[in-house]
Amino acid sequence: MEYNPYTETFNKLKDLASQSNEKKEKIEQQLEWYNDTSVEELKQKLHDNFLISKSNRSQLTIIENEIEQLRASAKDIESHIKSILNPLNWFSRDQEKYRKKYRDIKNTIDDKEVIKQEYFKSIEGLNKTINDLKSETENYINYDPQKNKELLDELKSAISSHLSELESVAKDKDQVDLELKPIVAEINILESNKRSAEEKSSKAKQYDDDLSAASNSYQRAMIHRQCEGELGEGSPKKIINEEERKTRRLNTDIQKAQKRAIEIGRWAARTIEIVIIDGNNMCYEEDIFVGLQPLKMLTTELQQKNYNIIVVFDSTIRQLLKGDYKEIKKQFPNDIKIHIVATKQKADETILELASNKESNYIISNDRFGDYNDKEAVKNERVIRHEIVNGYVMIHELKIRVQYAA
Repeated sequence: MEYNPYTETFNKLKDLASQSNEKKEKIEQQLEWYNDTSVEELKQKLHDNFLISKSNRSQLTIIENEIEQLRASAKDIESHIKSILNPLNWFSRDQEKYRKKYRDIKNTIDDKEVIKQEYFKSIEGLNKTINDLKSETENYINYDPQKNKELLDELKSAISSHLSELESVAKDKDQVDLELKPIVAEINILESNKRSAEEKSSKAKQYDDDLSAASNSYQRAMIHRQCEGELGEGSPKKIINEEERKTRRLNTDIQKAQKRAIEIGRWAARTIEIVIIDGNNMCYEEDIFVGLQPLKMLTTELQQKNYNIIVVFDSTIRQLLKGDYKEIKKQFPNDIKIHIVATKQKADETILELASNKESNYIISNDRFGDYNDKEAVKNERVIRHEIVNGYVMIHELKIRVQYAA
């Protein structure tokens, strides 16, 4: 299973770069061929091969005629040869001469058949060469070097763009792979343990089958002993039950780890530009109002991570802090935007609207926004949870842990 969201993009870019490079090399080879070749040279090669082919066809005709004549002679001689089943023919000098002449002619025919096949192969090869040269000549005449030079420039530009993008994605991919490394190692160990449990269970089932097939107590005792020697326990059923329980437990652990890996990959691959903070939400530890200090420490940490920050408060913040907008605003650096919604209105809708403007806008809030499931930030899971506990602000997804109170 792949947990890194950048892997698919990386592989696609890699394939695109590779395909573009193959096309580039092919065009470069074609241009080199075009520059190193001339139509006159191709036509001369075509003419030379045609003459050789014509000569070979003539020689082939001669050989075929000679073979035909030799076969006719062999047939005539064969008609004078008498049966060797008659002992009187064994010592006849005439018969011996006929047989020798027949053998010589057959050997000559065999030799000429070999030559004939060589001519056949040569003519076949020449025909292919002639057809290739005809095709090459036509390609040369129709080839547009200027058009291919322009295409080559386009491919070089595309390759440069692919490689630049690939380099950028590779950095992001490597960073996410680094984040995933511990959890992937854990998953691999769990899966290895699961395979071991399944293998042990399978062996135990074989021993259990052997026990069922055993014909006497001695055979069963030997099987129990073998099972204990190999698997550490003499009862196959006990092993099966234990390993199946272990497998179920490991399946649960693997599913949890995989879910965690997917979550880590998704978190690590996010691009966050603007953080919209639910201001009132950040002023409470449990149900106790603790003021702006957690928010002030958090925004300082977020600025160090180069996020742009917008803090949105409910109108009730004025009463809680016993101060107006200016007094609240001066608690934060000037580059942090502070907004207090109108009296008797909730900040939820304003926060969600601000986050919906762009996919790189994220919300920090513990509000579930259950009445706003249609909003982009909620649908696309761009709401980040936080914890304020024991004097610390913690946002695990952003790897933030800052102390706001001693």
